[in-house]
Amino acid sequence: MSKSSANAWKLAQDFMRRQAGVVLEDDQDYLLNARLQPVASELGFPDVPALVVRACQGSAGSPEAKAVLDALTTHETYFFREQAFWKGFKQEIVPALFKQGPRPLRIWSAACSTGQEAYSFAILLSEIAPTVVNDCEILATDISQPVIHKAREGRYSAFEVNRGVSGSRLVRHFRQCTGGFRVRTQVRRRVSWTEHNLFESLPTNAGQFDLILCRNVLIYFTREDRQRVEERLISHLSPGGFIGIGCAERSAGSKLTSVCPGWYRKS
Repeated sequence: MSKSSANAWKLAQDFMRRQAGVVLEDDQDYLLNARLQPVASELGFPDVPALVVRACQGSAGSPEAKAVLDALTTHETYFFREQAFWKGFKQEIVPALFKQGPRPLRIWSAACSTGQEAYSFAILLSEIAPTVVNDCEILATDISQPVIHKAREGRYSAFEVNRGVSGSRLVRHFRQCTGGFRVRTQVRRRVSWTEHNLFESLPTNAGQFDLILCRNVLIYFTREDRQRVEERLISHLSPGGFIGIGCAERSAGSKLTSVCPGWYRKS
């Protein structure tokens, strides 16, 4: 790696840590060209270092900064990810939430990426709580504007729907479209989408949620940043509410009690 590229990588590492909490290791420097060369070409920069300097030393809200942030953020997700998580939801979480009978829920899918998780909840709620699903609120947020746009559109390739969507659900909740499948309107309208950085608080009028999901995201953060973000999430969780994380993750929240793989309850 050239000296200019090495310096650009250091700038990018610091930028991602400051802006999004994402820790990029030194041995991930291959991402510099793999992910940023197409961005540099599209935005008319002579090379990747020139793009990185402009993005990292300019305004955090500039087109260059947003493009770099989006390109260096991992957006891996898929429908009904981790069987143990969804099994626990149906067997442990749903009975606890609906102990007094089905009721409208408020759900926040934080760092939702391209939307498969939020739509998974919208689909599942229509199956297990059809009498209240239309009154449930699902807020889905992500730091990346492009992935929020894709999520709102609800269009997925055959490969994407085949990762987790059964044949019966595909027929019921999706329709074919050019290039793949689109989530049906009645499912899409149950989710609202907005940009949000986990390093920032939700608006005060966002209120409390029965369920908050932040899955397989905080593994990219430092321990201190993980704790700070987790405390912020918990502050938006109703007493007795549940927070869902990756099944391989562990919560350090003192106000949380483990329930089943990936699920914790607020005391």
